[in-house]
Amino acid sequence: IRGLIDGAGASFVVKGDDGLPQIAFEDEHFFEVAEKITTMMSQDGEWLHLGLNQERDHYEVAFANSRALMTVAEIKGSSRMRDMVDDYGIVPNPKYDESQEEYYAYVPSHCPAFCIPTTNTEPNKISAIMDALSYYSYHNVVPVFYDESLSQKRLRDEESIEMLSLMREIRHFDLGTCYGWTNQLQIQTSNEMMKNTGSLSSLLAENKEMIIESINKTLDELVTD
Repeated sequence: IRGLIDGAGASFVVKGDDGLPQIAFEDEHFFEVAEKITTMMSQDGEWLHLGLNQERDHYEVAFANSRALMTVAEIKGSSRMRDMVDDYGIVPNPKYDESQEEYYAYVPSHCPAFCIPTTNTEPNKISAIMDALSYYSYHNVVPVFYDESLSQKRLRDEESIEMLSLMREIRHFDLGTCYGWTNQLQIQTSNEMMKNTGSLSSLLAENKEMIIESINKTLDELVTD
């Protein structure tokens, strides 16, 4: 569901005009997106939410076994499709409508990230090491991953390779995800949309102040004298 929300141009937290993070799940577009996705998922026989733990019912396995017409998955899922009998291709998460100018590719909350704990006594040294690792990874690892491992070994046609290139350029990382401010709310929002009890607005309102406090706490910790 997060992939559909992001793809439709909706966010939980965005950068405001003053350069600081602000909540975005109260604006009209967010609720329009949520309503559209909820309506889509409420159609019997058209949507199936599969678990992550049971191998047979894992969403990637179900798609690879031709039990679903399409699935929203991370690009790593292509490793499960190498022996898939039916042909398949990849496309970006859908836009909200034809007037949306850009596509957005969802980057999940567990995307690897670097951080330096406050207990570290040599921040300058570790920063230099992290910078070097990032540089060599970008130049030596990422091209091999995209151009060889993904494009040549997992994808099956030129159109999918072209789509992969597009998705690489349109990656979208919600600020609420980056700092963990809205991770729990995102899960609750997805569950609410699947149940469709009509309580989404109440859920978001109940969490607003807590998330604002979390944002302010992070900003206080980031600001140094």
